[in-house]
Amino acid sequence: MGLVSHGPFPFAQAPQAEAGKILTTKDIQKLLAFEHFRWIETKHFKIGSAMGSYSIQEKEKKYYRAQLERLKAMGLKKVKVKTRRLDPWLRLHLYALWAEDAYKEFLRVVRKTDDDFPEDPAHAFKTIDGKKRYMGQGPYLGQPAKYEILITHTMKAYRIFMARFLGRVTVRAQRWNFVQRGALFVGLSEEMPGHRNDRKMHNSMVFCLAINMLDGYRFYAYNLPVWLTEGMGHYFERRVSPRFNSYDSNEGSVADLRRTWRYEPKVRAMVAAGAYPPLAGIFRKRDYGELKFQDHLIVWSLVQFLADEHGDQFARFLDRMKGRINPDGSTGAGNLLGVQRRAFKEVFGWSPGRLEEAWKNYVLTHYPAK
Repeated sequence: MGLVSHGPFPFAQAPQAEAGKILTTKDIQKLLAFEHFRWIETKHFKIGSAMGSYSIQEKEKKYYRAQLERLKAMGLKKVKVKTRRLDPWLRLHLYALWAEDAYKEFLRVVRKTDDDFPEDPAHAFKTIDGKKRYMGQGPYLGQPAKYEILITHTMKAYRIFMARFLGRVTVRAQRWNFVQRGALFVGLSEEMPGHRNDRKMHNSMVFCLAINMLDGYRFYAYNLPVWLTEGMGHYFERRVSPRFNSYDSNEGSVADLRRTWRYEPKVRAMVAAGAYPPLAGIFRKRDYGELKFQDHLIVWSLVQFLADEHGDQFARFLDRMKGRINPDGSTGAGNLLGVQRRAFKEVFGWSPGRLEEAWKNYVLTHYPAK
């Protein structure tokens, strides 16, 4: 996982009233003194966790033994592979391992390596495949700072952190851009519904990281269409486990159907009956709150189809959507819907109608009916 340190190190961003102050892990621990945070810095991440111990259930035993074997093989020789209890330090290292897994997976999806990204803004343009391309402002997929994760034990600590450093009042998973540092952040808490379950917490982290990594890819200068970001989140987390799903939408019907985890038969039934939401409408949605439950199923399926069946083209499609440069040299998102339409045509050779037909054929040939 490329272990760098256990702190202290810079983390988050000081509020506006303290502009210029370099916030560190010591400051976070001081503010939230009633929780014991443990810290780890890896090649691409900075993570703070106050999670408690986790008791491994019998049905989870095989999975966790395999994960602990991985940690042991990386040099953590004292790891007891057959333990039935994950202590806080062990959990921290597992989450660092899983975060790096997600990063490696993202590099696979975009068909890039660490060497493709600049060390600093002065080298933002790199020659790739004989062409000069804008690759961002730093080495972390184009971001200048490592991706950050904070997991609190209590909702009390979570609310205090969010109010103090983000100026937000929220009890939901939070993604944030600490603009001054160029660090994209994920916040979670064990007291969020279902998050005492370690598999759910793992999935939630990966869902948020996938979206942050897509945002940060070639630098976070503008928002992509929500079908693409939400679809990427679903795609990544369901590759970890399809049983625990996350939703950014505020739609009430979503909450009622979150126990529905077998997406494939539902998508197949919608396609077979011609009763799915029109793709053109989904592509035009700009806010996560506009996504209904069926939309979530469709955007997951679309990204799975593009990434698994047309991986090389999908990577080129993402390059058309990200890192766009205006004539004056600034980054910008002018007419992204038009850019998206042209990218489907030029990269895949698909008109909107042909895209829909190709996706429907994939669903009917790959998804089970039951």
